[in-house]
Amino acid sequence: MLKYVRHENSRRCLCEHSGSAAIRRPKATRTVASSSVTRFWSPRTNVVEGDNGVSVEVLGRTGIRYTEGERSCFVDSEVLASPAIAVWPSGIRHWDRPHEDDPLTDDDRRRILQNIADAFASQDWGLELIDRSDLG
Repeated sequence: MLKYVRHENSRRCLCEHSGSAAIRRPKATRTVASSSVTRFWSPRTNVVEGDNGVSVEVLGRTGIRYTEGERSCFVDSEVLASPAIAVWPSGIRHWDRPHEDDPLTDDDRRRILQNIADAFASQDWGLELIDRSDLG
């Protein structure tokens, strides 16, 4: 089960699933190493990029644009009243053009959700996974 937990009054953020942890750096930098030694940074507001070719962009109140390499997809999400964004695994439906014919599997969804969780943790953003039964 993938779950991002932000511990208040703590300098440690934990992404439970792979057991990866992100340590918040001093205020001067926003780059954090995750479990797979991916480094993330924010080139502009609402965008996080990783040295693994992943980009996560919060589009507004109801969507995230996820990109890895040349493929991208829209991820259904919603800004919550608490400082967090809710994401639904079932809201990751298909790759965007020109890769719309590539299958988007449950393993792809797990990887996408883990990359989003790691990117959010690197920026100290809250993330909540809704409807966990989608991924068994």
